[in-house]
Order: sequence, then C-alpha cells, then structure tokens
Amino acid sequence: MLKHRTFLLSCAFAILAPTAAVQSADAALSIIRPQQILPTPPDPDPPELMKYGALAVTDGKTILVSVQSGRAAYAYSKNSRGRWRYEATLVAPEPQGIASTGIAVRGKTALVQGSTRMLGSPQATPVAFVFRHRKGVWTHTQTLSNASGSLFRRSPLALGHDFAAIGSYETDNLNGAVFIYDKNGAGTYVFGAKLAPAAAAPLAFTGANVVVDRNRFLAYSGGVGNNAISSFVRTGGVWFEEPSLRLPSGGVLSPDFGFSGNRAVVSGFIGGGEPARVFIRHHDGIWSVEQTLTNPVDPQTNLGPKAALDGRRLLITDTSRKAVYVFERHKASWVATAELALPTSCEALPTVALSGRLAVVACEDMDAGDTLWEGRVLVYELSALREA
Repeated sequence: MLKHRTFLLSCAFAILAPTAAVQSADAALSIIRPQQILPTPPDPDPPELMKYGALAVTDGKTILVSVQSGRAAYAYSKNSRGRWRYEATLVAPEPQGIASTGIAVRGKTALVQGSTRMLGSPQATPVAFVFRHRKGVWTHTQTLSNASGSLFRRSPLALGHDFAAIGSYETDNLNGAVFIYDKNGAGTYVFGAKLAPAAAAPLAFTGANVVVDRNRFLAYSGGVGNNAISSFVRTGGVWFEEPSLRLPSGGVLSPDFGFSGNRAVVSGFIGGGEPARVFIRHHDGIWSVEQTLTNPVDPQTNLGPKAALDGRRLLITDTSRKAVYVFERHKASWVATAELALPTSCEALPTVALSGRLAVVACEDMDAGDTLWEGRVLVYELSALREA
C-alpha cells in the first residue's frame, strides 16, 4: 500500500507540468508550484472511500485536514528537514462520534466539528470536539454543545488566544448565533456568551462561517434578506456588537471570506455578479471598501468566493478558471503577484488557507487514483513580502 501511494503522489506531481508566466493587465504573474502534496493518513477504519480535504486550516505550525463525514480529522507537522508529515489522527469520541468539515487549530488546541449519537437513538447531536496537543499526541479533552451541522466546505469553528467561537447557524430556527466558550485550562472551556446580530431578519444563518483575529470575530449572517457579515469585539471581558459589513450594492454575500486585523476580503455569492472587494474597518467600527479586486487574467470575470487573508497578503479563488491567485498590499494598493499552480484533476473549486508564507489548498474532489482517499491537500511556500 505504501509503495502504491508513493507512486500515486508522484503521478499527482507530474500533472503539474511547468507553466509559463500568465500575463495580467498590469504585470506578469509568477507561477508557484506546490512544495508538497500532503501524504494521506493511515487507512481509514472501516476501509471505504473517504472525501479527504473537505477543508484544510493552518496556524503555520500545524495543518489540520478534515473529511466530509468520517471518524476523524488529521494533523500534520513539519519534520527536521522542513517537510510536512502526518502526525496524528484526531478521532471523534464515542458515543458514535462522527467528524465533519469544520475545523480550527491554534497552537496546542484544535476543534473538530461533528456529532454524537446515543446507542439506539435515531437523532445525532451536533457538537464541537476539543483536542489538546502534548508530546506529539492529540487527545480529546472536551465536547462542546451548541454546534450545528456542516454547511459545504466552510468552518463555523474558530479559536482565539483564550476563547473558542462555535457558530451554530441552525440555532433559533435558522437565525443562528455564535457561542463563546472561555478557556479555563489546557484544552478545556466554559460557556461565556451567546451572540447574534440584534437587527438580523429571520433566517440569517449567523455562524455558518466564523473567523477570529485577536479579540474580534466576523460571522456570516447573510441568509435570506440579511446580506451581512456580523462583527463582534471583546472589550474589558465583555462582547459588543459592531457595525456589520455589507456590500455597497446591497448584493448577496458569499459565506466565504477572509479576515485579518482591520481588513476583510469578501465576494458576492457565486453567479450574483458581485466583484471581490477588500474592506477596511475604521476607528468608528464602520466598514468601507478599500479596493475592488480585479481578476488578473480575465478582468471581466469576478473573483471568489473562497478567500483567505493574513496581514498584507491574501488568497482568492477564480471559479471560471479553477485558479487561486495571490494578492499583496504594496503602497496602499492590492496587487496580484502570483498564481498557485493546481493539478488538472482538482476539478471543483478548492478551499484555501494562509499563514505568513504558508499557503494551503484543499482539493476534496482531486482524483489521484486512490481506492481509499479521494482528494488531496497541496502546500505552497510563498516568497517574502516586499517592503510596504
């Protein structure tokens, strides 16, 4: 089996034939090839075809990979030679634990979305499993309630320095909410607050996607008639709602967005005709458009919806070309600098993650000829940022 997988991975790399630089309207984009395709984990139990790479997230030190539905998520770390290696399986605990798409990792703590079901009960209970890393082993430490089921390759889970944010779009008849759990020990949390936008209309789906940065988080609240991303900040130990982020046209927002510092990258819903934009949050909490992002290959085609943002760098997908572009902020403008080379077998739109110079792309549907694992996760090393 190991030799078979090694051969398959070699074939996957071969698909990425050298590509000439793509010409944009402004300058040539560099093509960045994957530094590595993550090795698949040990054979699943029971042995059945698994959708590997439903989502991949990273804090720069750990890459965590989820499946669409299965028994576990999978952690990777770097070895002494700088190569990413499979480290551990984060198994959903009993009773009848199931892991799903949503995941988060920060330092020695990880969250895995899933469900539990009592023996003989037809009803599963959505939860978030907490795992703690110690001496190369990830151990389940707690199960948090108030979660929701997965919603197509995005994560309602996020981790702050001392809190966990658990989005639950199914709460209150699909109005949704974000449940805050305060850290009170190594891998343990206590309930702190239930947060939802005060002015949201019914069916807001708040919490379908949640992104944390320091003491602030953004949560999708763009369900029927809402078209907003909610913002909450913690000050003096208390959470406050801030002004929401909305498209200037009032258009339909994509549930996928990136957030870092005082900026967010947001696009419209697929087919909605809205371009991707970078928003900036001002001192009064109001969000405004900093820049509309132009597709560097086909300016007539909108970018998005999948996006990731970290400081002065962002990743965004191009649905029409099934491509991923790198933008960098330089002299007050966001400029496309590179395209991440993808295998031709990555047929559907991938998901993206970003931490510093590390970019991660998950292709859940990538066919590598493996009878046990459908999908692959690609790792890229980006060049150093130019001076601002």
